[in-house]
Amino acid sequence: MVSASFSLALAPNILAVRDVACPAGKIVIGGGFEVPIGMFDVAVTASRPLNATTWRVHVRSTSASAVNPALTVWATCMTP
Repeated sequence: MVSASFSLALAPNILAVRDVACPAGKIVIGGGFEVPIGMFDVAVTASRPLNATTWRVHVRSTSASAVNPALTVWATCMTP
């Protein structure tokens, strides 16, 4: 499994996209995300493969003011 943590600076109602790529020679077979407990100011709107080697997560601010959530995105990879 490959994971990456991102800190986002989101203005109100802004969509952000974060990707995690598999190492060379591997393909993505799944993935996901984690938003910290108590972070109610963001909504994940998509979590899906972007292509054969990358997992993509879309997150949107639902706050009336800027928020700075931490987001972990991961990809589960395997050798084809």
